[in-house]
Amino acid sequence: AYGLGTVASGGRLLLTVGGRTAIEEVSRAQAVLLLAENAFNFGSHKAAGLHTLADVVSGCECYRLTIGSHEDAVADVMRIVERIAVPV
Repeated sequence: AYGLGTVASGGRLLLTVGGRTAIEEVSRAQAVLLLAENAFNFGSHKAAGLHTLADVVSGCECYRLTIGSHEDAVADVMRIVERIAVPV
């Protein structure tokens, strides 16, 4: 199963549940494809949907997170948040 989450102010996570916990950076193009594959209404929006997904990932670092252990997943995400967090 996949999902999308926002990390800090400049990142997107694609989530996979099951297996060993791992996080990997993916290209924006790959993120758009993964999101399109998992969008329940992508087929009805066609080109407009593709442009919307491209807008969602533009300017973001994109990651795929596989969750095996919730504790490991939280630690991995927090490392990214700490690295890309914008000072307030």
